[in-house]
Amino acid sequence: MTAHIGDFGLAKIVSTISGEAMQFPSTSFAIKGSIGYVAPEYGMGEPVSIEGDVYSYGILLLEMFTGKKPTDDYFKDELNLHTLVERSLPHKAMEIVDSSILSEDARGSFKEYCVISVLRIGVACSMELPAERIKMRDVISELEKIKGIYEQGEMEQNQGML
Repeated sequence: MTAHIGDFGLAKIVSTISGEAMQFPSTSFAIKGSIGYVAPEYGMGEPVSIEGDVYSYGILLLEMFTGKKPTDDYFKDELNLHTLVERSLPHKAMEIVDSSILSEDARGSFKEYCVISVLRIGVACSMELPAERIKMRDVISELEKIKGIYEQGEMEQNQGML
């Protein structure tokens, strides 16, 4: 139950194999990807898509920052990794973040802001409906902004300005 590089880029691989993007029915294929990372629409017979890859990426982000696998026994009924994080944002987000990521002095700092921002991206990527998911170009843009804020904060902290 570990995400593999092969779980991402399925849309490109499948479209390359078929010769044309998503020309074949998905019913001729098994579930595409690792359980927990595969987009919900694949379970309903939808074809492989870029939006499905975005979903997988979002779940991986949420897993990395919470330390919880999408297949953990903790998740039952309507609760899953996406809803856990979504319900925790923004005020309780630091309660679900993997403790190995941040030190205690991170609360209220630029680091907390960056972590919450990444969690928001993970949630936006892992929306249940493909049309509601953020576009990957917007993910990259947001991550670059977060990186800039983090680097600026680190620099200021090292200079004793924070």
